[in-house]
Amino acid sequence: MMRSSDVRGEVLACLRGHFQALAASFADAPDDIRPGLLAGITFQETPVDPSLLSTLEARLPVPLPPALRAFLSLGHFGAIEAHEFTLPGVTLPSPMADITALLLHQELWPCGYLQIGFGPCGDPLCLDIQQPQPAGEFPVIVFNHDLVPRHAWSSRGTLRPFAVPVAASFHTFLAGLCSRNEGPPWGTAA
Repeated sequence: MMRSSDVRGEVLACLRGHFQALAASFADAPDDIRPGLLAGITFQETPVDPSLLSTLEARLPVPLPPALRAFLSLGHFGAIEAHEFTLPGVTLPSPMADITALLLHQELWPCGYLQIGFGPCGDPLCLDIQQPQPAGEFPVIVFNHDLVPRHAWSSRGTLRPFAVPVAASFHTFLAGLCSRNEGPPWGTAA
C-alpha cells in the first residue's frame, strides 16, 4: 500500500510536470502576450488551508481518495484539460469553489457516484463510490449524457449500465491526465 507522503509526492510531480509542459508550449509566443497566456496556467505551490478541505470532506458521503485529497491541497492552479477530460482547478480567492460545486451535486450520490469533473461535451466524470479500491481510491467512470435516458438517472441499477470505465483509480486517472502523450495512457478500468 502506498504511503500518504508517496501519493502527495507523485501528485505534486504530476502537477508540476503538467504546468511546466503547458508553459513551455508558449515559449514561442510574442513577448507582449506571453504573460497573459501564462497567467491562467500557473501552478502556485502554496498549500491550501487544510480546514477548507476538511470542511468539504465532512459534507461528502465518503472520504476523498488520497490522490484527490492531495490534488486539492498542494497548491493553486487553473483547470486541467487534457484527453477530452477536465478537472476543476483550485483557484484563488475561493480554492474549493469549483470542486465543491461538483462534489456536492447530490443527485448522483444515491446512485453511488461522486462527480469530480467533466468528460467530452460536459459529460459527468465521477468516482464510483460503491466500488472502493485498496488505499481508499475509487474507479473513475464517465457517463455520455446524450445516451443516458432521463429515467436512468434515478437509480444505480438503471444508471450503471451507462457507466464507461475510464481508470481504476483517481490516482491512475490523474497521472494519465497530466501525461503529455497523444492519448490517455491509463487504458480502461476493468
